[in-house]
Amino acid sequence: MSPRNTVLITGCSTGIGNALARKFHKQGLVVHVKNAEQIIRIRDQVAEITGGKLDILVNNAGQSFLSAAADLDMKRVQDLYNVNVFGAIVSGAALHAYGNTLRIELSPFKCLYTGSVKSDIIETKLNSLPSSSLYKSIESIVLGKRKEVSQGGAMSAEDYAKNVVLEALKANPLAWVWEGSKSWFVWMVDTFLHRTAFDNMMKRWYDMDHIRSGHQT
Repeated sequence: MSPRNTVLITGCSTGIGNALARKFHKQGLVVHVKNAEQIIRIRDQVAEITGGKLDILVNNAGQSFLSAAADLDMKRVQDLYNVNVFGAIVSGAALHAYGNTLRIELSPFKCLYTGSVKSDIIETKLNSLPSSSLYKSIESIVLGKRKEVSQGGAMSAEDYAKNVVLEALKANPLAWVWEGSKSWFVWMVDTFLHRTAFDNMMKRWYDMDHIRSGHQT
């Protein structure tokens, strides 16, 4: 039996966090589900419940803000960082760097690299572009592509949770786990190809030539 028996997960109302919480609970673990604003109280409660020991931490809470760089609303950006970065000190590249540090300093902590997973986080976040947007003329392409890239062929949250929990509960889990649709592809490109390989792929996926021609007409 796995020696790990307590897990703290943030952001569990829907999607990945919810599926992970259910799967960990099904495996017999005590699951603590809270939000970022309660972090000090959570620390004390978890310490009391577990005797000062937490086996698995899942930093899942976060917001989504989809926007072209030229259309950024800085108030929205600040709100995003308050939750995703300052609230948990993990978001995107920050998770990569900070996770590597914690992996060394805190032996129970493991890093997970996530590919596409079916989730509703993208459904209501961007329904239209600002009227002043440089991309307004090709709005349907932008809105269509952002969902296609994220959710097209995405792994279900349940399958994702099953695979993650299976690895997390091993006696010696991998330090880096790549899960979700297309995560293997991202690993391959990031490991073996030049960084600009991502640039060219994203330009094709988002029809940047179409965007350019749309502004020239």
